[in-house]
Amino acid sequence: MSFYEKYAQFAYKFHEDLNVVLLNEAAEEVKDIMQEQLDENVYSYPASEMAMESRRYEDGGLKDRANMVAHIEPGLTLVVEDVAPFQNSHLNATDNPALSDVVEKGLPGYDQPGPRPFISTTETECVTSGRVLNAINNGLTARGYQIEKEI
Repeated sequence: MSFYEKYAQFAYKFHEDLNVVLLNEAAEEVKDIMQEQLDENVYSYPASEMAMESRRYEDGGLKDRANMVAHIEPGLTLVVEDVAPFQNSHLNATDNPALSDVVEKGLPGYDQPGPRPFISTTETECVTSGRVLNAINNGLTARGYQIEKEI
């Protein structure tokens, strides 16, 4: 096997492994961070007793990991979206914004206390904390790659 063939084989395997790591280890870390940001920025404000009782949290709400879907976009970009549906709603998803958008931006016409950004704070924490990078490094290391740590 030529050097080029060995390189192409390695590059293909690395790309496949990196996709798996992004969709597993990295996505799970992003979901952890998103749940923390939801606690801090969305669920921390005092609401009415009825509103507090109706919050779904991990049971179908924004904190439910089943509503956090991950996919890879071109350029090996990991995207984790919160697709939690509106509660007890007749709203058609094609005609109305996502629940995460209403909470994030505080859209007019929706009964809510105003914007409670958690997506942008999740993105910031993912980048600045190094937690997602560590998850990627750990995932690649577990798959046999040697990762050099920057000093």
